[in-house]
Amino acid sequence: MSIQKHPLTEYLSDTHQDPTMHFTTTALTLLLFSTAASSHVLSSPEDTAVNSLAKRACDYNGCACVSGIPAGVYCGNCVVGAGTYAVRTKRVRTHVFQCGARGACCDYGYATDCGGDGARCRSGGPD
Repeated sequence: MSIQKHPLTEYLSDTHQDPTMHFTTTALTLLLFSTAASSHVLSSPEDTAVNSLAKRACDYNGCACVSGIPAGVYCGNCVVGAGTYAVRTKRVRTHVFQCGARGACCDYGYATDCGGDGARCRSGGPD
């Protein structure tokens, strides 16, 4: 009974290379390239901190806030006084809005803390 060698083993023995050494060299080369690529993307610790926060676009969808309230971030269920919501039009209870003092508004979309107790309110309290 004869034992056949794998073609890779024959190739490596012909070139006088140890198969383990070839695998190690390949693995180290791949590791080097992957490390270089990731260090290029995140070049400093500050980049890491900034990139861990997801930036969200504020959609100017025609919403409007109550005029005269302090500029800030309000959940859709935020009441600013006498049963008046901070967001007058296109209000969604579970969305977070950026309001300007003169009624300007944009919608950041769904936020986990909006719609219930403890919702973000620049002034007033959650409904």
